[in-house]
Order: sequence, then C-alpha cells, then structure tokens
Amino acid sequence: MTPTSSTEPRDSNRLLAVLIVLVLVAFACYWFLLVALEPAPDRRAVFGDMFGGLSALFTALAFSGVIYTSVLQRRELELQRDQLSQTREELAGQRRELERQNAVARSQLFDGTFFNLMRIHHQIVSDIAYTAPSPAASIAGRAAFDMLFTDILNNYDRTSPHPSSKEQELDAIAAAYSNAFSGHQHDFEHYFKNLYQIFRLIDESAIENREQYISYACAQLSSRELACLFYHCLGFRPHSIFKAIAERNGIFSDFPRSYLLKARHLDLYSASAFA
Repeated sequence: MTPTSSTEPRDSNRLLAVLIVLVLVAFACYWFLLVALEPAPDRRAVFGDMFGGLSALFTALAFSGVIYTSVLQRRELELQRDQLSQTREELAGQRRELERQNAVARSQLFDGTFFNLMRIHHQIVSDIAYTAPSPAASIAGRAAFDMLFTDILNNYDRTSPHPSSKEQELDAIAAAYSNAFSGHQHDFEHYFKNLYQIFRLIDESAIENREQYISYACAQLSSRELACLFYHCLGFRPHSIFKAIAERNGIFSDFPRSYLLKARHLDLYSASAFA
C-alpha cells in the first residue's frame, strides 16, 4: 500500500475528533449563556429564543457527519478496489508461473519420449539383418536399406514400365514395394513402425520448435533410408497417414533426387513435403 493511503485513516480520525470537540464546545457555550448568565426562568425562554439558530448549527453538524461518513465509505471502497487489483495481479502472476511450469513439464516429457524413441531407432537399425538367398550374402545395419531399395527398383522396372495416370503410378509403386517388402517384413516392419511413431509424436505435439525436432530426426536417416521411406509412404497403403505427416512437416526436404525411380514421382507428394 502507498504512503498516502496509510496516512488517510489518521487524517480521518483527526477530523472526527475536531468535529466532536466543536460540538461539545458549542453545547457548553450555549449552556453557559442560557443558564449561567440568565438565572431567571422567564428570561431564559426569551434568551433561548435568540439562539434558536443553534439548532441549525447542530443540523449542519449532523449533515457534516453524514458527509464525513460518505467520505469514509468512499475511501474504504477505494482501498478495497486497490486490494482487489493487487490480488488480481498476484493471481495473474501465479497463473503465468503455473503455465510456464506446465510448459516446461510438457517440454521435458516430450524430450524424454522423443529421445527414447530415437535411441530405439538406432538400436533397431543396428539389429536389422537383410536376409539374402545365400546366408553369406546377408547384410546387417544401414547397408540393408541398399538391398531393400534395389529390390523396390527391380520390382518397379519389371512390373510397371509405363503407368499413364497418378492412380496407376501409385498402384505400380504399391505393387513394387509390396513385392520387395513382403519377403523381408520381419526385417523392416519394426523399423518403419518406430519411425512412424517418432514423426507422429512431433506432428501431434504442441511444441513451438517442431522444425528443430523434424530436422534432428531426419538427420539420423541415411539417403537410402530416406529413399525407402519415400516409397514406403507411397506404397504401404495402411500407412497413408505417414504420407500426410511427411507433407505437413517437410520430412523429405533433404531427399536426394538421384534416388527417385522416376522423376515424376515427386508429383505424388504435395510441395510441402519437400519444403
């Protein structure tokens, strides 16, 4: 509370005390003039009539008391308004602090989930083993995506050389991807499911720096992984939502064009997928 507000009660008390003293002094003077100076009763009546205006003084003093009471009430209301304003400011500050703490907690929870999924991603990649017809030719780790992409390319060239529409193109890619993926589903299924969860987590979150997490996740993928993911989103129809996530978040902004089976396949995504 301000110093001016703290002195107002003392000023009000002084004013009240002065008014009481004035009333008592006026009453004492009236009594002295009426009784002490005019002992005869008949003279008192005449003398008292001369001071009939004193009643007007008391009336004025009573009216002053009413005004004084109104002033006190107004000041009290002002003090209450100030206190309410201070209370609202304190509550607003507490609400902002609570929102900040909640935002920090959400960010920490998101970071914990995101980086745990990324740790699992790296573990899955290191455990992948592409099963070739000859055991001696089996390939593990990131190199397995070279073999998967080669299978997709061979199946596409063999089954659908000249699609005439986007729907036929998508059907051709789906057939080529299905043929390549079906024989090695147990090798790559877990990989794509976990990758889907990573990008879905970012896509559905309310974090402000979403692009930073998208960039970090994409930076963990090799060029061949991006190429396989590119055709996975097009060819694996149950995961068509993955394609929508890619378009909303620019997942293929660093996609190497040299890995396209056909240049026209860029048109199967909206431009935002490469933004």
